[in-house]
Amino acid sequence: SGRLALSPSACELMSPTEKKNIGRRLKALQRLITLTFLVAPMAGHAGTVQQVGITNMITESELVIHGEVISRSYEFGHDQSQIYTRVLISVIDIIKGQFAGKTIELKFLGGTIGRRTLTVSDQFVPTVGDEAVYFIENLRRPQVNPLYGWRQGHFPVRYGEFADERFALTHDLQPIYEVLQENTPLGIELTKGVATGISVKPADDQVPMTVSEFKNRLREIAARSR
Repeated sequence: SGRLALSPSACELMSPTEKKNIGRRLKALQRLITLTFLVAPMAGHAGTVQQVGITNMITESELVIHGEVISRSYEFGHDQSQIYTRVLISVIDIIKGQFAGKTIELKFLGGTIGRRTLTVSDQFVPTVGDEAVYFIENLRRPQVNPLYGWRQGHFPVRYGEFADERFALTHDLQPIYEVLQENTPLGIELTKGVATGISVKPADDQVPMTVSEFKNRLREIAARSR
């Protein structure tokens, strides 16, 4: 159950002050264990997040948007043991899902307040000015990272080096040449940062997809997957 307790015989030998001090330590340790269980499935090296398919990402994400980060702030969790980074995104376009607001706020576990820092291994938090296509898994359930597949659910938008066009890229800034309708259920395969179904290798004289082409392709897959 995750609860921590002392045996009755041990408690009988302690003074009220000792019991109070032990109680405080046990509560602190319990919070630490709870946080460890929360972070551990996604913590560590970049390869600790499971690889997903782009079709799974589209169908399982509650909301897919094109937006730009306009602010970041930090707050403590309800019991002061956790720190969250709050990211406010200006919504440019809705690709999948229903959302009426002009901005949306996402919360990522981790951050710094004063002299206290909470770090989550392999955590990715968008910075101010980051324009991207974001796959948001759930708008109501608290999560370590609200983006589906973590880095896999973040596609930066950049101007092309030799063309006056904007392109959607993978999280590590590779051009996208094709988006395949491909399902990859969660398994033991670990991600290298790119979801399956996202082609980053051109065929013959193929050119990268513009952000408009990328978004239209996502909409096509979403419509077929209903």
